Amino acid sequence: MKRLVAALACVSMLSGCSLYQAYAQREAIRQAAFHLKGVSLDGMDLTGANVTVTLELENPTETEIALDRIDYVLFVNDLRALSGSTPQPIHVPAHDVRPLPIHATLRFRDVSNELRQAFITRGRFTYRLEGTGHFDTPFGPIDYPIHVAPVIAQ
Repeated sequence: MKRLVAALACVSMLSGCSLYQAYAQREAIRQAAFHLKGVSLDGMDLTGANVTVTLELENPTETEIALDRIDYVLFVNDLRALSGSTPQPIHVPAHDVRPLPIHATLRFRDVSNELRQAFITRGRFTYRLEGTGHFDTPFGPIDYPIHVAPVIAQ
C-alpha cells in the first residue's frame, strides 16, 4: 500500500512538472521574435532563381523553444513570390538567437511580370515574410503567427 501511495505521489509530481513546463513553453513562445536578416540570390537561370531567406528566431526567455516548422509566404515588392515550409525542426535555448536559413526556388513562370522583370534587371527589392510557426509542446502543437517587418535590399 505504501508503494502505491509513493508511486501515485511521484506520478502527481511529474504531471505537475510537465504542466509547468508546458505553461513555460507557451509563455516563451509568446515572447519569441522573428527577424528577417536577409535574402540572398544563390543563382539564376532562364526558369527561375535560387534564393536563401535567412530568418532569426530570438528567444528572450528562461525556457527553450522547440520550433517544429514554419509555413511561410515570401513577398517581394509586396507581390507574393513563393511559399513553402521549413524542412527540419529547430531548438532555441533560453536567451539565445538561432538562424533559420530557408532555401527555395522562385520559378519565373509563377510570378508576375513586374516581379520577373525586377529579378532580370536586378532591381531594388523589398522583402517581407508572413507565415505560421508551429511549436511542439507536451500537450500538442501551438500555432504562432509570424509577421516579419520588410527589409529593403539592392
